[in-house]
Amino acid sequence: MWGWLNRLLGTGTAAPAPTPSPAPAPRGPLLTPALPVEASGVPTHPAHLTLLAKFRHPSDPVEVGKPYWNSVLPEPVDASLALFRKRGWLVDAPWQEVFTARHRMDDLKGLLRDQGLRVSGKKAELAARLIDADPEGMRQRVADVNAWALSPMAAGPVEAHLLAEKAAEAQAHDTAFSALRNGRVREAVEAIVAHERTRLFPRGLGIDWHREGIGERMADRAAAILRATPGILREVPEHELERLRPVAAMLELTGESRSKPWLPVDLVGHPRLDTETVVRMIHFHGSNTARLQGLREAGYKQVDVMTCGSASCPACQAMDGKTFTIDRVPELPHPGCTHEMGCRCMYQAHLDY
Repeated sequence: MWGWLNRLLGTGTAAPAPTPSPAPAPRGPLLTPALPVEASGVPTHPAHLTLLAKFRHPSDPVEVGKPYWNSVLPEPVDASLALFRKRGWLVDAPWQEVFTARHRMDDLKGLLRDQGLRVSGKKAELAARLIDADPEGMRQRVADVNAWALSPMAAGPVEAHLLAEKAAEAQAHDTAFSALRNGRVREAVEAIVAHERTRLFPRGLGIDWHREGIGERMADRAAAILRATPGILREVPEHELERLRPVAAMLELTGESRSKPWLPVDLVGHPRLDTETVVRMIHFHGSNTARLQGLREAGYKQVDVMTCGSASCPACQAMDGKTFTIDRVPELPHPGCTHEMGCRCMYQAHLDY
């Protein structure tokens, strides 16, 4: 383990890698030039490591090697995969691992029942039980599957790369959350935008994280969330809402759907709604308020309320299909909503065709 780490970090007695020729800085994620594999013995290019991570479990190279990788790799994705095989970073996956990866729990339980075997246990235990009982039969079930897996040579660098990515994301989130808790919205947005600009594949379809002013809308929504006092949460004490508003703003900035990483402990909460729903109602109130303001500034005079139809509570269903003047719209989330998931309604510009 330490051998490859010393070589990767340039410590120990390994010979220093030749300095790569300078190249123009790309517009997009910052990519470290790949060291010659003869010098390092292990993959070092961030895009190579990210692609290799797709093979931590047995995977079909055809399914993994999609064209979108060509935008971040130093060579076409097919050439990358061929390089991985040539260097021994990817090898044929053991058929036992392929069998386990390619079968769902329900499939394994069905096969066990067919053979009169126990169906209890974790997935790996179920697969092992079938393989022990009928190794040739189970091997034949995946004989036509082409699956590759990481070799031990590449596993260490890939895991180190993934850990470094997680650490960078955690640092960005910690910085943003601390800023939100102190009301510094712009600083929080800057931390998130800066992190997204370093990623090979930033989140959000079609979002240009390098565009000037990319964080303005995010900041407006986050600021509205930090001011949110939704009527649906009138039974939640104000001091708890104050602690939960930065959590809800983090959902807006990070695109996460779960607030658990930032939730405080010892909350009294809401008598009917769980804590995740309470945070979501704060988020929805702030984002709906910001959206309504945006529609007003765009010149819209009327808005519709989009409900979940029959999946909404009676109070929300009563708004379905109705049009309201923009200055007399009902508050969202609806204060009278009784659904266990809270109000999921939102404003939409009224288009009068």
